[in-house]
Amino acid sequence: MNQPVSTSPWPFVLPLLVFLAFGLLEPQFARSDGKDVASGGETNVSASERRANEAYVQARRQSSMTRYCVVYGLKVLAVCTFLGVFAREYLRHFPFAITRWSVITGVAGIVLWVGFCHLNPQGIVAGWLNADSPGARSQFNPFEEITLAWQLATFLAVRFFGLVVVVPVCEELFLRGFLMRYVQSTEWWRVSLVQPAWRAALVAPLYGAVTHPGEILAAVTWFSLVTWLVARTGKFWDAVVAHAVTNLLLGLYVCLFSQWQLW
Repeated sequence: MNQPVSTSPWPFVLPLLVFLAFGLLEPQFARSDGKDVASGGETNVSASERRANEAYVQARRQSSMTRYCVVYGLKVLAVCTFLGVFAREYLRHFPFAITRWSVITGVAGIVLWVGFCHLNPQGIVAGWLNADSPGARSQFNPFEEITLAWQLATFLAVRFFGLVVVVPVCEELFLRGFLMRYVQSTEWWRVSLVQPAWRAALVAPLYGAVTHPGEILAAVTWFSLVTWLVARTGKFWDAVVAHAVTNLLLGLYVCLFSQWQLW
């Protein structure tokens, strides 16, 4: 006999909250151009001061690398623990099933994401205003900054696992598993994923814009595309697979073509 689904939102909310909470503990990497991210850096300095600053930045970058791997690893472990605890509940809400459209959408998504990111409308506007681009990343290049092979392999393994597995699952559980259904009805667990109400359909691109301030146009387009996918197929796990495929291809693109501003 099938057990009734839980009406508690916490299984859908907690994994993402934990992910975000650990993210607050992650360090900001120093820029590879010798300017400190936290302080902004100074350009009019003497040669000795510049060398001292470069040594300081290098030491801080190494410390940040170690801290990042530890914190990110703990974050992945904590999120996976919650996902494991609530796994049966997720499958009661959404029995596992996917279609080929999930992979197709994921591939289309990376083309759109990269294309819109390279258009960089936020950067153009910021240039007009003589301001920093919103959501600008530190452009950390692990192949240049990590000298030991095992450290590089560990960093890439942890980063890709988080990118391809943890983020798609916890983010889609929160967004499509709970939030988009909740805005349609307080009895959100009864809401179908097919043909969402207009206010629910707007939640996805809005969420994408808020969580990706440096890639607003790409995020709005991508989250709208995946919303269309799920409305078409009615399968929650299609969204997760599409998200995972896009993130995997994005990670590979970043590493192969040194597009660290998208990392």
